[in-house]
Amino acid sequence: MDILTKNDSGNRVPTQKGKEMGIVSEEKISMDGRTYRTNFYSENMQRYIYNNIRNIINNK
Repeated sequence: MDILTKNDSGNRVPTQKGKEMGIVSEEKISMDGRTYRTNFYSENMQRYIYNNIRNIINNK
């Protein structure tokens, strides 16, 4: 199950499935004026990762 993918800029962004599971990607501006993306994970998504980390690692 792919929940993240890379966009044209090489940033990891959530797939539709990732968004449905609680991942939100936001564009930010650094103190020196550069834009970057950051992903936020809902509490439920964090719990899913925590409970399934071994399976996530082994499927890579």
